[in-house]
Amino acid sequence: MIYDAVKTVLAKLDAQGAADHDDWEDQISARFASLSASYAELTKCERDLIDYSDLATQAAYVFRYALPHAEFNYDFLRLARQHIGAPLFSDTVMTVTSIGGGPGSELLGLLKYLSEASDEPKVKRIIYTVIDKERNWQHVLEEIISATKTKISIETLFQRCDVSSATINSKVTLDQEDVVFMSYFISEICSLPQDLEVKANLKTILQSLKKGKLLFYKDSSASTFYYYFNARIQNAGKYEQLFDLKKKYNLNAPTYDGIFKKYIDEYGYDPKPSSDALSKVLKRI
Repeated sequence: MIYDAVKTVLAKLDAQGAADHDDWEDQISARFASLSASYAELTKCERDLIDYSDLATQAAYVFRYALPHAEFNYDFLRLARQHIGAPLFSDTVMTVTSIGGGPGSELLGLLKYLSEASDEPKVKRIIYTVIDKERNWQHVLEEIISATKTKISIETLFQRCDVSSATINSKVTLDQEDVVFMSYFISEICSLPQDLEVKANLKTILQSLKKGKLLFYKDSSASTFYYYFNARIQNAGKYEQLFDLKKKYNLNAPTYDGIFKKYIDEYGYDPKPSSDALSKVLKRI
């Protein structure tokens, strides 16, 4: 499910880029290098948010990270279900938000989990909201959903939000959500120079989640990130931790073909093979 959807979308992005830009291959090669360099500096202060606005960066990201992050999220949900000892969800209609969700990797992982979890409710509809600084991810998210084979009806909403700004739109809230994902988001925003603004905006957002609703957190296991997240949760108040796991997620890589094999051969990069991550499930109380 996940590999086929991501492959279909990557092929579309690549075809569009090649049609629009004579130097498309050079752009892709440069974006692989710049993303790798940016992710290596996430703990450094006085840096800018990563710019995901252009098509080449989106294609490079989808190839390198969308597939593994979706699979890691599926694995996270499966492990959380085993640990908690009960179904994670309760309704056939779910309202789900991904904070910093970009192209929808969390949704892909959730869909795979729901398709295989026999004791979860037979979800018929998901209202899926992405809260993200980069509005240009919306077309990628829509392509991902279109390419995913599922019987679940999916309605998408996209809310632009830069948590480093002085103020955020009052419509950016979790007060209608059943489930919230925050995957590989804290690592991108915890060391920005606009620290006071980030902390205040995260407090506002996290406080808006209603009692009984779930927050699924996953990010690099670096202490900088999870200490920062723990402090933001404490500041928001009244969250109960249901699950806490530090592990290395490994991508069970398929036999790459099509556009994936082309990118591997041409650019010398593979999809991200693993992630040393800390995962948490929290319930608002």
